[in-house]
Amino acid sequence: MSPSLSGPDSTRPAGWFFAALLTVLIVLLALAGFDPDGLPFQPGALYSDAVTSHWPSALFLRRAVLDDHAFPLWRPLLMGGQPFAANPLNKVWYPPQWLALALPPALHLNVLGALHLALAGIGAWTWGRATGLRAASAALVGLAYPLAPRLIAAWGAGHLDLVYAAAWFPWVLWAVWRAVRVDAGLRSALTLGLLAALCFLADVRLSAYVFVTAIAYSGCLIASS
Repeated sequence: MSPSLSGPDSTRPAGWFFAALLTVLIVLLALAGFDPDGLPFQPGALYSDAVTSHWPSALFLRRAVLDDHAFPLWRPLLMGGQPFAANPLNKVWYPPQWLALALPPALHLNVLGALHLALAGIGAWTWGRATGLRAASAALVGLAYPLAPRLIAAWGAGHLDLVYAAAWFPWVLWAVWRAVRVDAGLRSALTLGLLAALCFLADVRLSAYVFVTAIAYSGCLIASS
């Protein structure tokens, strides 16, 4: 019997997995020289998307709302003015981005990066357990995914939007599995739609690959059921 069908709490991360994931992420950040007030850079790099794109966007969102008391539809400061909210790279429609109102821009970006790595690990665990992996195997998946070289390299290069979207990838696959194998009702459909929307709002480009993979995955599940 698969873990997802053996009990209502079987896919929820155990306390020991939370502790292991937190420890691994803390060690990783410490070894990488994590600075809450700094921004991610690859060694020897002169530029970072975190500096040239994400930090200015977070700062503009914060100032527009807190100082000007306005919704940031337009940014007049670049190239004679350009749309702000309509540009998906600015993340205005991505709910976690609004944490910028509570935290300074640099700290905000670092907190979001760390939280999304944790979210990626928990999602990988949840998907693994739902599909029948034993706890130890699911934990291996949950620890390996947020530490994937491509994901860490994306954060180091300041490609934070890719990290955000990648964090939702296992959750989308889990929702697909649940909708096909467990419950094809409205609740599962809404859950899948919400997770897919968060992935799309996190990064339009990576979400295209996520959705293609999700469609292929659902086809495989249907064919094998």
